[in-house]
Amino acid sequence: LDYKSGSANPFGKLDDDPVKRGTLLQLPIYALAAQGMHGDVQTDAYYWFVTEKWGYELKGYPITQARLARFRSALATIVDGIGAGTFAARPGAVREETFESCMFCPYTRVCPSDRLQSWERKQGAPELRGYVELAEGRPLRRPSPEQRASLVERHMGLMIDYFGTSHQTVHLLKKYLCAYASGMPGASRFRDHINHSHELDRVVEDATRFFGTAA
Repeated sequence: LDYKSGSANPFGKLDDDPVKRGTLLQLPIYALAAQGMHGDVQTDAYYWFVTEKWGYELKGYPITQARLARFRSALATIVDGIGAGTFAARPGAVREETFESCMFCPYTRVCPSDRLQSWERKQGAPELRGYVELAEGRPLRRPSPEQRASLVERHMGLMIDYFGTSHQTVHLLKKYLCAYASGMPGASRFRDHINHSHELDRVVEDATRFFGTAA
């Protein structure tokens, strides 16, 4: 048993993939440790959510050869990537006005705004093939115009809260807004326009109008 006091939501659909694309490796590891101590016996492994909110629910599975094979394949991909020095910055799917891999990161507000575009450019590299197959399973979807507009609005707010209303804020905002606009219709004219703006309110107003219209 792996005792959990938090949410059970990230641990769903283990029947579909017992290691959730390489993010949940604990149960097979515990099972193999138990079998190492007690011999080749049937082993079950579970996450136990020990709070009333989650109804003291168990999520897990009996350990089978098929599940161990999936575990070993995922582990090999991870270990091979570490050995090769492959540490791709993958933001994951858009979620709650940010990205799945960034939700609890304390540095997300200073992370490059074009992290999604950067990942999309790099994910086709041969060195990343195994990792992409494990982590994605399918091509990464671009955020919708509405999601992009929401992300831009949130990013601007976070930067102003963090850096204040200084000239540095204006400079950084223009840099990241140009990256957000990459590939969008009218991006070149938008970049030229805001690069000639020096007032924070004007930059925010122009960005809100440009991304809001695109949405």
